[in-house]
Amino acid sequence: MLTVDEELVTFRGRCPFKQYIPSKPGRYGIKFWILSESKSSYVYNLETCIGKKPNAGREVSLGEEVVLNLLEGIDAAGRNVTCDNFLRSLSCKKGAGKNVTLVGTIRKNKPELPPGMVSTKERKPFTTIFGLQQDCMIVSYCPKRNKLPVS
Repeated sequence: MLTVDEELVTFRGRCPFKQYIPSKPGRYGIKFWILSESKSSYVYNLETCIGKKPNAGREVSLGEEVVLNLLEGIDAAGRNVTCDNFLRSLSCKKGAGKNVTLVGTIRKNKPELPPGMVSTKERKPFTTIFGLQQDCMIVSYCPKRNKLPVS
């Protein structure tokens, strides 16, 4: 099983692509996107986040691009790739085309989610809704009243 995640390596010196992430312990540093194997923690591929490219507009589907770039150099056929909610979108599976299973959480504000999956009205606690489409499955679980995580 492969995992895609971000890591902030603490760095306080001068660097044009130094990041500030207040939720991380070091807060300042260089951000890497890493594709690693879950059991052995072996790093298959990594990409440095250098920020916005010059003369480029707003990045759309950055998470999808990162996942596909990390999977590009390896033979991941028949593997399972786990992503967090920043790196996951429903269109990411279509671009992989390598017989790869993608698993991860997805944010509720994604436009490709059906409205019935994200509405909290008339949902009882401990209910689950499944959405199936050709090669994609979405599970929406309501753990308590007016709280709805989607994965």
